Amino acid sequence: MNTRFTEYAELFQNKAYRRYFSATSVSRIGTGIRFVSLTWLAMELTNSSYAVALTLVFESLPGILFSPVLGVYVDRLDKRIFSTCVNLFQALVLTALFFAMQAGVLMPWHLYLVIFCLALADILYRTLRVTIVRELVPEDKLLVANTASAMGDQLGTTLGAAVAGLVIAWFSTQAAVGVYIVCLLIGAFFFWRIRKGYVVAHTPSTKAKGWGAVLTELKAGYQYIGQHKEIIPIYGMMLVLISTLKTINVLLPPFASDVLKVGSSGFGYIDSSFAIGAIIGSFLLPKLRHRYPDHRLMSIGLYGLSASLMLFALSTSLWIAILGYFLIGITYQVWILNQTQAQESVEMSYQGRVHAAFTFFFSIASLLVYTVMGMLSEIVSQRWLYASQGVLVSLVWVVLYSLTSHRWKKQAVQNKQQSVNM
Repeated sequence: MNTRFTEYAELFQNKAYRRYFSATSVSRIGTGIRFVSLTWLAMELTNSSYAVALTLVFESLPGILFSPVLGVYVDRLDKRIFSTCVNLFQALVLTALFFAMQAGVLMPWHLYLVIFCLALADILYRTLRVTIVRELVPEDKLLVANTASAMGDQLGTTLGAAVAGLVIAWFSTQAAVGVYIVCLLIGAFFFWRIRKGYVVAHTPSTKAKGWGAVLTELKAGYQYIGQHKEIIPIYGMMLVLISTLKTINVLLPPFASDVLKVGSSGFGYIDSSFAIGAIIGSFLLPKLRHRYPDHRLMSIGLYGLSASLMLFALSTSLWIAILGYFLIGITYQVWILNQTQAQESVEMSYQGRVHAAFTFFFSIASLLVYTVMGMLSEIVSQRWLYASQGVLVSLVWVVLYSLTSHRWKKQAVQNKQQSVNM
């Protein structure tokens, strides 16, 4: 059997991971529904495209306000139970939205409050998934597990967006919210079934109570980062990649309609090409990591992403744009390797706090991206904005690699020795 299929087959023999994969994939169907239905609902309520920008702002705020503290509780509490509760919390919030729509009393501020609560849950979800995968699979299976999860996420989100469009067209936005609730409840069931028992990676050592204990543990997380400065470039690259994805997503609708002039159908084709590329790139990544050392694979991926962004920026037809976005989807999956390196580099007991600490900066960056891109798109061609992202990715990688080249070389020697001993 092909080695790639063997690795995935072995991974899915792990019952706990299999249930985790089912939980996240089904939940991501709901995420796809959420992006389409709530954005559409915001425009229906306000009758203004400004509502979309305001929606994005409310999605960024929870990470700025709460992510560091949430990381403390991710490390403290059982991740299976925590993940289940996050899905149930989202289902409860959406049920309130559903009945408000049913009663005809829904106001714009209700919707923004819902978006804020769902974004808060999403911050928890992203932190939990990094830590729970680290708990469920051995370290040598992390990359395969992360790529499988990424493929499930991409398929789920794409399917969810398609389902939302059909349900809204055939029934109503309220019906799409109902489907979203069902997805979350199914996901909660699978999270709960991951395993039995109560498991935590970290027990607080401080004798302080309440907020004093939280602040002490939060301080310990930042001290850990200070004592392990080698993880900062890893998360720094992750920050650039996340910001790049958010930027190109914000720019895509106006680029498709105003620059390429391909309409909504062309936008759909371009967006779908990214999903296809992402699935292919995720599938190939573990095999490529066996063939190339991490620093070389990161270089191939990031320079490839930069070139793909340039190609897309210069595209003059729908087919070139589809090709460019397809290549962006493939090369962007180097972020999975970046995330795996973060999981491998951080102790289990600090995973939640470290990831949440950097999520705080990710959220600030996201808010800045939404604000700046919204302003620049009115005065600067989207082509230049896409091209600038390509240049930024390459420049940041050159700087980060020059700062950490000794670590990459040391890791390459260790990996070579391990492969010889196997």
